[in-house]
Amino acid sequence: MAYEDIQTTIMTLLSFAGGVTVIVGAISGVIKLIDYINKNKANKQQSMEKVISDHTNEIASIKNDVKGLQTDIKESKEMTILIFKGVKSLLDNAISGQNAEDLKKSRKELDTYLIEKNK
Repeated sequence: MAYEDIQTTIMTLLSFAGGVTVIVGAISGVIKLIDYINKNKANKQQSMEKVISDHTNEIASIKNDVKGLQTDIKESKEMTILIFKGVKSLLDNAISGQNAEDLKKSRKELDTYLIEKNK
């Protein structure tokens, strides 16, 4: 009987070792799966952060472009007003012949504008 008891004990130990091996293998698989999910999540997060950063930079660039266009529009408006004043003075002078002061004033305004814009 001693041989059978030893054989039963060895079989029990081998069964226990096999069970532990299966459990450790399963735990290892779960750990690898969790690591893969975490790495994938981190990569997606980095990708999204880069997209957000790129879009933020593009928005800032567009805002600067809009500011520049607004400045151009303002300057064009000022120039148009000066041109119309000059044309009006020329028409008034052509019609009445006595509008030299308005012509001088318009010339001075145009000169001042051009000097200020070319600084």
